[in-house]
Amino acid sequence: MQDQGFFRDRFGGTPVCRVPWMVEAFLNGTLGAAWRNPRTGQWESRFISGRSDLAVVRSLRDGRRQTISVRMLILHDDEGLWKVPTAYPDLPDLERFYRRRQAMALKAAA
Repeated sequence: MQDQGFFRDRFGGTPVCRVPWMVEAFLNGTLGAAWRNPRTGQWESRFISGRSDLAVVRSLRDGRRQTISVRMLILHDDEGLWKVPTAYPDLPDLERFYRRRQAMALKAAA
């Protein structure tokens, strides 16, 4: 995430991508006066899933959590201020591992 000075700089600041952030969750959106309670006659607000305006991000460097707008995430994506996701290694070949254990057990039994 970039600080506010990056977006307010007149000539465009230099992006700093030293602190990686991860999106943890998207918060449910509030729909004001969405439902009328038949017992009281009052309009009540409801939380609607999938209608998010806010996201919770966590710093991978020091664990800080911050609530930001989804619009800010979209802006970072549009500006190219992201890194390629880490590619995780494939799972080990367990079949080969167990064949080797069986061969060793047969050799020990003989």
